[in-house]
Parts: sequence; C-alpha cells; structure tokens
Amino acid sequence: MCRAVAVAGVVLAALTALRVAAQDLHVGWIEKIDCPAEWRANVRAQPKKLPKAGPRRFLYPGEGVRCVGPGKMLVQDHAELVSLAERGKWHNLRREGIGASKADEEAVERFGRVAGRSRGLGGPIFSPVNEGVVRLAGLVVRWTPTVTPGPIRLRLIDDEGNELWRVEGIQGSAGLFRSESLRRVLGQQRDAKYAGQFTLSLAQGGSAEPPVTFSLLSAGEEKALEEDLARCASKQGLMHNACRAYVFETRRMWNDVAAEYDDALASDTASPDLIAAAIRIHRLIGDTDTAERLTAQLPPGSKTPE
Repeated sequence: MCRAVAVAGVVLAALTALRVAAQDLHVGWIEKIDCPAEWRANVRAQPKKLPKAGPRRFLYPGEGVRCVGPGKMLVQDHAELVSLAERGKWHNLRREGIGASKADEEAVERFGRVAGRSRGLGGPIFSPVNEGVVRLAGLVVRWTPTVTPGPIRLRLIDDEGNELWRVEGIQGSAGLFRSESLRRVLGQQRDAKYAGQFTLSLAQGGSAEPPVTFSLLSAGEEKALEEDLARCASKQGLMHNACRAYVFETRRMWNDVAAEYDDALASDTASPDLIAAAIRIHRLIGDTDTAERLTAQLPPGSKTPE
C-alpha cells in the first residue's frame, strides 16, 4: 500500500513538472475520479495514466482528460462542472469560459495562486494579518511560537497612537490567544464608527517585534460579506472553497482565505497541487510553522512552492 502511494506521488509530481511554466494559468481541476482515467498535456502529447490520487489536481488550458474504462470523472472547467462518461472522448480544458458568472470564473482561476498579497513586515504575528481585514466574530490573535517562546505582551493602538487594549504575561509558546476583552474593545470602536486602522504589537522583555496593522469590517460590510458567502453555499466540492476564498480575498481577509485552503485539505485526499496552494497562502500570511508542516506532506519529487 505504501509503495503504491509513493508511486502515485511520483507520477503526480512528474505530471506537475510538465506544467511548471504554466503554474499561474490553471483553469480548473479534477473534482472526482471513479474510472480508469488518462491525462495528456495537449492534443499531440502521449496520454499518461491518472492514478487514483488524481482528484484535486489542477488543470491547465489545452490539457485533456478522459475515462478509459467503466465509471465517470468530474472535472471543473472554468465555472462549469463537467461529467465525463466511461470510455468517453477527450475533454480538453478551454482557454476561456463560456459566459458563466465572472466571479465564478475568477474564483477558479485565483484558487491556488493568491494575488495581491506580500508578507509585509515579517514579524511573528500572522493573525490578524498585516494590512489585512478582519471580522469581529471569531477574531483570534496568533503568532509563531518558535520565534517568541517566553512571556509576551500584546498591545492594540489606534491611528492616533492611543492605547486601546493591553495584556501581559502570555506564554509565547502558546502561539494563540483568544480574548473577549479585545473583541469588546474593537466592537466599541466599530459602534463608534471608527474607520481607521488598528496596530497590534507583540513585545517580549525589552524588545518589540514588528507590529501588524489591520482594519475591521463594519456592520454593513459584514452583511454584504454574508450575502456573498450565501451565494457560495450551493457550490459543490472544491468549488465551494474556491468561491468562499474568492469572497474573502477580494476583501483582503487573508486569514479567512487560508482557512478555506485548510478546509479543502481536510475534506478529501489532498493532491500535491492543493497542498502546494495551501503552502503558498500560509507563507504569504506568515504562518511559517504550518507551511513547513505541509511541505513535509508533499510527495517525493514534488516542486516546493516558492
């Protein structure tokens, strides 16, 4: 069994290597395989057998897939979910969509290649993310515990330098702090129509780490967010995560984007493409520990995301 998994990983890594030049151009993915199946890089390429570990691998313009035996395969091609019958013809991934929702098209194309985000200041705090946006409910402070193992102090200030909240004596090795008092203070600022940014800093002993600056969704913005997420509720499979990730990404809600990748990894067998996508977003938000853990899960021979 272990040998079969290893062989499947090597095959998938080899197929991925053929697409390195087009890493940012995927237009879909294999949602499910219930048949003996083949993949080809283009109409002139030699077909290759797809292993059972093939679901959730990204597909690129011009690539083709088909069933060569009993069963069926589901393929996300842009915003359309295509069902391929047993012993059917090749389905070649289109270069453009066919008039579906623009938001759905962009959700598919962006999933796995988060745009418009850099690491920022490079401090240990990655929740909230620097220059990101958060919603009040469920806000959690997280940082890299290996960087800050001893007692730490957290401090929140507004645009004018006023201290709004402070807590001391937290063990840095925990890496996580949930605070009702922090959410209460932020809620009061939101109710007072404060429209500026907040700065959260972490200090240990006499030295302060680079802070993060973030914004809070207003009550009206939260309502609009829920309406957009409701549109994603009817989506199936990985498209559900892609739709939600897109909704969060357009609002710079980077922690929520990362959570969608984590949910996608937990919901099914993780393909190398999906693991690599999750590694990228965790690196972008600064969650280096999770990125390293996921990197160790890549099959032998996989290209490590940059």
